[in-house]
Amino acid sequence: RYSPDGRTIASAGEDGTMRIWDADTGLPIRRIGAPEYGPAEHRSDLGRLISLALLGDGTRAVVKSDSHPLRVIDLDTGSIVAELEVSPEFHIAAFAASKDAVLVGGGPRDTIEALDADSLAPRYRLPDHEPGYVSIAVSEAAGLVATADFGSAPSTMRIRFWALDTGEELAAFIAEGRPVPGTLTFSRDGTQLAVIDDGTVHVYSVADRRVV
Repeated sequence: RYSPDGRTIASAGEDGTMRIWDADTGLPIRRIGAPEYGPAEHRSDLGRLISLALLGDGTRAVVKSDSHPLRVIDLDTGSIVAELEVSPEFHIAAFAASKDAVLVGGGPRDTIEALDADSLAPRYRLPDHEPGYVSIAVSEAAGLVATADFGSAPSTMRIRFWALDTGEELAAFIAEGRPVPGTLTFSRDGTQLAVIDDGTVHVYSVADRRVV
């Protein structure tokens, strides 16, 4: 993930580390060993970090790993700022972050939860999503959350826009394809939404939900 100022890149990997890189040179700046995750029966995936999202000015990251809490890590110190315990039956299928919130979705629950980035306390919920198949994107510039899950017809996905600050649903449309984590990405200015459909990227205008 790029930092908000575009000067650094943060990555997370199966070797159990988060790394900060200089975006211009590609040289490493900092290596952060992940804090220990989970009880003894999960030690086999102790070092497996699946993905991360940056918070605020890029000094904190939300880190996801298999079968363990979602954690907010201070990238300067490597310390845990907050964590969200995940029950055994709940697999986090997707998450995204804004300056002060983390949005988490997955099965078997059919809601996406918006959590405070500091405490991970609930703020609001985005209801009625297909459990286990969801993608989330956030645009600070547009003040929007976009979510994707299965549409009513086969091989389609339902995409909805929500107000980032309140969770109010604003618009919805049907797109071709199957929603998976990473299906959605906003442009930097929030005026366009890129949607992945089986190897093809369709770019939609956010204002009128048409392919451009």
